[in-house]
Amino acid sequence: MTIKLDKLLHTTKETLELIPLCEQTLYRYAKDLIKEGRCPTEMGRYQFTGVRSDLWDVIKLKDWLISEKLVQRKAKYNHEVLEQQKIKQALVVNFNTNQQRKQI
Repeated sequence: MTIKLDKLLHTTKETLELIPLCEQTLYRYAKDLIKEGRCPTEMGRYQFTGVRSDLWDVIKLKDWLISEKLVQRKAKYNHEVLEQQKIKQALVVNFNTNQQRKQI
């Protein structure tokens, strides 16, 4: 399956097809950022007036997942290890796509 990133921003549904995570997980990450006083645009989530779905920068989301959830955070509990494994699996497809995109 070849995925083409032919646009900068994707709907939530498209984003979850590109990075197969659970929608609830994605929004939990955004909610946690807000609780920390940070902006969800750090992870690539944008909200525009008049647009029903949030729009996502998939490249920015991938980079954020790697830096925030895999590199900076050491897993202490089993559920954290499982979460990191799911993120790694979800990013394999996206990483390969980005490599193809850079070559074009």
